[in-house]
Amino acid sequence: MHHRAILGVVLPGLVLLAGCHDPTDHEKQRVIGVLDLVGANPPAIVAPPEVAAGRRFTVTVYTWGNSDCTLADGGSMTVSGELVRLVPYDIIPIPGHSDVCRDDWTAHAHPFGITLTLPGTARLRVVGRRAARAEDSLDSLEVTVAVTP
Repeated sequence: MHHRAILGVVLPGLVLLAGCHDPTDHEKQRVIGVLDLVGANPPAIVAPPEVAAGRRFTVTVYTWGNSDCTLADGGSMTVSGELVRLVPYDIIPIPGHSDVCRDDWTAHAHPFGITLTLPGTARLRVVGRRAARAEDSLDSLEVTVAVTP
């Protein structure tokens, strides 16, 4: 059995309900995040154009989902030579869930700390679910970063 806390806040003419998410909630699932690859603000990936070899820097990947039922949940990163592969994850309701979700489209930030050791050009590839398709399909976006000695 799991309990879900509900908090009600009454403002003049408006009632707001907020649920506390229980990590064992069977109505939630962890999925690869949705990327808006064309014209999003903020863009799907924000990275510095140039970094110093051996110095840690931050790249932020933005996934998209509604503001109250989508929660950024970290990501995975693999480095292979000059290629860095970033996969952001979100927690979302399962199909047919009982949560009430807003019909909005909001960016969710996924910061990644990266250290590149070899000077040259590094490729940062973000893999996510494509926002522009009705069915789930994976897509990627790649940007380059100059790595200076």
